[in-house]
Amino acid sequence: MAEAFFHRRPRARLILRVLTVLYGLALFVGTHLPPRVAKALTADLSIWDKLIHFVAYAGLATLVTLSWSTVRTIHRRELLVAAIVLAVLGALDEWTQQLPGVNRNADLMDWVADILGILCGLALALVIYRRWGRQGRDARDASDALAGA
Repeated sequence: MAEAFFHRRPRARLILRVLTVLYGLALFVGTHLPPRVAKALTADLSIWDKLIHFVAYAGLATLVTLSWSTVRTIHRRELLVAAIVLAVLGALDEWTQQLPGVNRNADLMDWVADILGILCGLALALVIYRRWGRQGRDARDASDALAGA
């Protein structure tokens, strides 16, 4: 499916993987900024905290799943593994915010928002993955038709 899309596009594969790593690093850094810096950057966004968590983890789940699809076919098992790994990552992210030096608060509802974002991100990745797979099949069918003509 999507691996067919990326098979002939090594640059797209590399860009997707680099983007995924950079996004993950930015997410980690952003959630571990000292409280005064975080408040200065997001003063007007504090009422949207849960939505920010939701969108951030939806983006991460989408990128991770699409990156993973460049090396293996995505089935239910891969989606389940991605959901579990990303949920654990979200929990660790919340937990490490309360460590000395970070001095932020861990919030169970932030983690719930992370998990809901992860589930929506996986669904979005699956839609994109299937769309790319269809494009790959259509291109193969067209080239087979031309080769047979």
